[in-house]
Amino acid sequence: MTTRLDRLVGLLDSGATPVVRATAARQIGGIQRQHPEELFGLLGRVYEHVSSKSWDTRVAAAQAIEAIAREVAEWDPNGDDALDEKPDTTALEEAEDEAEQLQFSQFDVDSVIQHGRLLLGSAGREYDEDEAALAGMDKAQRVAAQRQQMRKRLGLGAEFFGDDLVNDDDLHTSTRRAEPVAVKAEEPSSQAAEIDMSKLSARERNRLKRKARLEGTAGDKNKRKQKKLDIGAGKEAKVATAVAVTEQAGQENTIVVEATRASAREAVFAISAGRWAFGGLAAVLLVDLFDAAWETRHGAALALRALLKHQGAGGGRQRGASAEENARRNQRFLEDASVRLACVFALDRFGDFVSDHVVAPVRETCAQALAAASQWADAALVKRVQAALLQLAERGEARGAWEVRHAGLSALRYVVAVRRDLAGVLAPDAVAAALHALGGADDDVRAVAAATLLPLVDALVAAQPQRLPALVDAAVQALGDAAADDLAACAAGVLQLLAKL
Repeated sequence: MTTRLDRLVGLLDSGATPVVRATAARQIGGIQRQHPEELFGLLGRVYEHVSSKSWDTRVAAAQAIEAIAREVAEWDPNGDDALDEKPDTTALEEAEDEAEQLQFSQFDVDSVIQHGRLLLGSAGREYDEDEAALAGMDKAQRVAAQRQQMRKRLGLGAEFFGDDLVNDDDLHTSTRRAEPVAVKAEEPSSQAAEIDMSKLSARERNRLKRKARLEGTAGDKNKRKQKKLDIGAGKEAKVATAVAVTEQAGQENTIVVEATRASAREAVFAISAGRWAFGGLAAVLLVDLFDAAWETRHGAALALRALLKHQGAGGGRQRGASAEENARRNQRFLEDASVRLACVFALDRFGDFVSDHVVAPVRETCAQALAAASQWADAALVKRVQAALLQLAERGEARGAWEVRHAGLSALRYVVAVRRDLAGVLAPDAVAAALHALGGADDDVRAVAAATLLPLVDALVAAQPQRLPALVDAAVQALGDAAADDLAACAAGVLQLLAKL
């Protein structure tokens, strides 16, 4: 029987308009408010749509995660409600080794670019399906199938294309038959299978295992009576019983209570008592940021942005630790997430153009997620974040990788806009980098440089008025370069900057 939650989750993907999808996301948040014990189950259901191929579905899933996070109280184990509770030493013993968390002292842009794998649109696995489909066909069947595939890829599948632009001689006609491709039924579709596990830390291996376990069980929606679930090496845990309450349309005062077994999705995001409730989801999203498919990276960044926006202050904290220790653990969590986002800036190359304007959904959303994390960071961590972003802008220019430079300035723009309380500290270096980029030759880099300077104008007027003439001259020079084309990407941003000056 279809429950109300099933219908709402389905609307995230099949809603007719963005308004319908957003309404469904808000109502999922309402379910979390009414049934707080169902948090992990809701996260598991919504996560299925985070990496959808549809842009609107990914946005709706992120909105649902934001609505859920908004209904969960901020995690503070040292608050007034936890003073009378006994310390949970088990949670402390099970805490992840902080030595495995990344720090900005280890971050080097050149090393990341040289040794990391570039993140493009996809890994090309979708084309392997065509070869598998051709296996076992004779010559005539292979030619016919290849003709059909070629017409679809060229966009010539419509009936009004009557001319044959591709002849049989252009296609592969080898009589040798391809060997049948054996596909394991439960093989995860993620990039985890391609990673050398020996080079990963225990923490990263656990993250990949969580994600692989989730993908391996997401398609089996009918197994609702599973009694035991393997959630770790040699560990077994009983799956709790969940209760689904469904209101019957057209029948007042009539409901159906359906007892079901909590699915494996819930177990993936479940965490031990006394720890941050969103720790499991955050760990999976941080792994998804490096997926080969850009849709998965984009969805993970959207969800991570929504999560950090409302729950970033609780990351890493656990019951049983002192207030000072939890504050330090929270900053370590935020720094680890920030370093991983900076690595995405260095490796992501996916982008498109609308007219003369670049569209980089992954890097743009990761920049917003970094800004969401920086709102909970202390001044020292924000300075380290800015130093890393300036390094990205500098090394991106030296290497001729405008995507890296663009990503660094874009992230700097959001961080400066969010942390206006530190404008006096961030302004000098940020203004110097933006002025240098404003005089560059790349139009998209000049556009993001102008956007970076906008929130700093007030701080410059108050603290460094002597730099205003140089800023005006650079803006006028950039506008003069774009005067030949009023549709240039930087024209609007530079005009806004001059108007504010």
